[in-house]
Formats: sequence, structure tokens, C-alpha cells
Amino acid sequence: MMQQLDSRPFSSQTIKVVINSQTSNIHILDTNGFDIFSLNGDLLSSYTLNDISSPQEITVSSDGGILVLGTDRLYKYQQPLPSKTMTILWKSDKLDHPSGICVGSDEYIYVGHLGGLYVLSPFGNILKVLTHQYLRSVNVTDIAVSPSAEQIAIACGDNGLKLFNLCRA
Repeated sequence: MMQQLDSRPFSSQTIKVVINSQTSNIHILDTNGFDIFSLNGDLLSSYTLNDISSPQEITVSSDGGILVLGTDRLYKYQQPLPSKTMTILWKSDKLDHPSGICVGSDEYIYVGHLGGLYVLSPFGNILKVLTHQYLRSVNVTDIAVSPSAEQIAIACGDNGLKLFNLCRA
């Protein structure tokens, strides 16, 4: 059973929500930037993302940094502090049609794209592009990596969910 704790209208479209495992705060990405709420629904801070015209996805890295996926790059912002502006720590190389993002326990960042996955270093460098014949014609919509970083689950929209072993070489 689920009990609704709070519900709030927003002035723009909510795109993605993630809970920061370090702070237990809720990060809500929308078309203008993102807001940070406490688990009891109190607004803690709001940030406008001037560097990204169309934010697509948000997640939090193990060091508390905020990773925001734009239409062609991944941006890492320092962990926000009250009354501070967001500072970009880095932005990735250009990515082709990115969609879906997660950070594995191995600290690598996995970003889906039409045809496969990008594997990025914790500093945003593209280390490799993983492909599979099944993924060549599907749009990756979301990604999850197992705690061991040996398997990956890929949501493929209307084509369902696919599971893959990550082969380390």
C-alpha cells in the first residue's frame, strides 16, 4: 500500500526525479532547471540551468555531484550548497542522441543512445561505446546497472526491457 505524503504543482513540466542517497533530498528536474526538496516536501533550493537548453535526465554521483544530461552532452555540477550558485565541474564530449543515465558502483557513468551505451569515466571522458545488434534499431530510454556492475538493464521503450552482461576487457 502507498500513502501520499504531499503533492505540489510545478510551473513547468517535471522531467525526472531522483533521491540523493547521501542527503535523502529529492531532486526534481524540469524544463527550467531543478529543485531540491526534503523528504517531507519542503523546498530547500531551486537552480536554473543556463548552460543546458533542454535538460533530459538527472542523477546523483556517489560524491554528491549532480549529473544532468542535455541533448548532446553530460554536465556535472558540484553538490549544491545553500545560497550558492551551481558550478559546472565538467562537461562531456559530444554525445549522439543520449538518453538514459546511471552511475555504477564502479563509478563509471553509463549513458544510453540510439544504438547502444556510452561508458564515461567519473570525469566525463568517453571510455568506450558498447553496442549490440538488438540495440541498433531501438531507442534506449533508461538504464540501471547491477550493484556488481556486471549486468545492465536497458529500457527500450515499446521494445521492452533487455538485460545484458557487461563484458570487461
